[in-house]
Amino acid sequence: MHTIYWPEWRNQKPEDKDLSYKMTFNRLKGLKTEIEHLEHLHQKAKVMIQKDFEAWWSEEAARLQARREQLSEAICQNSWNTTSVTPTLSQRGIHSSRSYPWKSSGKTRGTSRHPI
Repeated sequence: MHTIYWPEWRNQKPEDKDLSYKMTFNRLKGLKTEIEHLEHLHQKAKVMIQKDFEAWWSEEAARLQARREQLSEAICQNSWNTTSVTPTLSQRGIHSSRSYPWKSSGKTRGTSRHPI
């Protein structure tokens, strides 16, 4: 279809202007209908995607909650099954047999206990 610009349109006969106007109006009316249809399809797809996401999110949240409960049960079972053990002196890092330079057997040199 031929688009008519202002200078050309101004020089047309009145009946040609009417015909041009009607053709342009009908073309725009068709485009409006097509755009509204596409907007409807877009909105429909958007709603469907939102519903799918919410269903997935719900399933994921339920799966994570079940996993947390399993871990919590496992931790509770392990804490009941283990016995409390007090560390011995050697496990605490206290060794009576360790020799320290200031704890020499026999004579001490001077009054200082720390070797320099």
